[in-house]
Amino acid sequence: MLEEHYPFVAQPLPYEYDALLPVLDEETLHFHHDKHYQTYVDKLNATLADYPQLQQMSLTELLTSEDNKLASLQEEARESIHNNGGGGIWLRMGMACE
Repeated sequence: MLEEHYPFVAQPLPYEYDALLPVLDEETLHFHHDKHYQTYVDKLNATLADYPQLQQMSLTELLTSEDNKLASLQEEARESIHNNGGGGIWLRMGMACE
């Protein structure tokens, strides 16, 4: 996800939903992956849909950009990129740990 660019795609879990039993049950994994993670990705894509000039930037570039590309955006858009991009990374990394 870090080097991907718009449109971002929620990647499937690298294991079955029951693989982390008894620590995490299937319902919890479905909730975090299918709802939380997917929502972060969907909201990030929805924000970037309005900014074609940012669509070729990787997520790393979007979250660490020091140039004026993001500074010129409305605060709501900057916050959405930061919160949804960062949240998507956080959940994806957490789910990748078996």
